[in-house]
Order: sequence, then structure tokens, then C-alpha cells
Amino acid sequence: MLRLVLLRLMAARTLDTIVVATTAADEDDAIETEVSKLGLPCVRGHSWDVLARFRQAAHEYPGHLFVRVCADNPFVDPRQVDSLVRFERDGGYDLAYNHRPECGLPDGVGAEVVTDAVLDRLADRLEHGVCELRQLVQEEDAPMSQADLPRSRPAAAADEAGAADRVVGRATRP
Repeated sequence: MLRLVLLRLMAARTLDTIVVATTAADEDDAIETEVSKLGLPCVRGHSWDVLARFRQAAHEYPGHLFVRVCADNPFVDPRQVDSLVRFERDGGYDLAYNHRPECGLPDGVGAEVVTDAVLDRLADRLEHGVCELRQLVQEEDAPMSQADLPRSRPAAAADEAGAADRVVGRATRP
């Protein structure tokens, strides 16, 4: 499934770099091998702290915007990723997302875009995990928006066994 997600993300036009963030555990050596076959970088870190791996990837591959996609979402839609990145750029939000149920997309199609400033500003509060970014940004009253974007139809994908690691796509402002 990881390969499928990466191939779909590689079709997104707004991503400069795609980085896989996985654990340093021996059982995840296969993930790094698969990622390297696609010519993509892999960052390895904490086995239980997903957000630490996300931040590690962001520091090793700096940019202004970071797109978070779960590798166990085989329906991730590169057109939705591109729309979300453009939405964030146009609105100047600290966090924009279209992966939550209230956004109206099927589960596994959307993503989340966060700025480097948010990652740095919230660094000492992020032990809760990436899924809490939205709540932490809301507590700060920072600019944030749910993307209400035109829906594109995701291509069908077969579900296969795979790890639920985090994939980070980096987008930069033109």
C-alpha cells in the first residue's frame, strides 16, 4: 500500500519533495528499501512518536509548507493534494485540511497542510501527535480553515497490507 500512496503523491504537481517518515525499528527496514526503489528519501526515528518523525523530516528537508498524508490511505488523490496546497497558499493559513469527515471527501482521499512556523511555534506542545495539530492551532486562534474544495473522483485502488507510516510532502511558495 505504501508504494501505491507514494506513486499517487508523485503525481501531485505542488509537491517539491516527498519524504517517508518511519521508525528506526528493524522491522521497518523493508519500508526504507521500498522507498529507496522509488528514489525517495526516508527519515527514521521514534517508534511511538509519529510527530517527532514528522518534525525530523521537516527539519531534514526544510520548506515552508508540509503536507501530511497517512500511508495507509490508498485513495489519496493528487488533485485534492494540489487543490489543498493552492487553497493554503491563497488563504495564508497556518493549517488547512480536507481530510476530516466534515470536509465531505471520502476517508483517505484528503490531506493536511501545515506551515513551518506552526511546527516551530508548537514544538514544545506537540507531544500529543500530529492529529492534534488542528486543536492546538485553534487554541492559538491562528489562521486555519477547512478547505471547501471542488471534489475530484479518486481513482480506485486495491487495499493491500502495509505499514501506517506518515508521508510528508513538501511544497514551497512560488
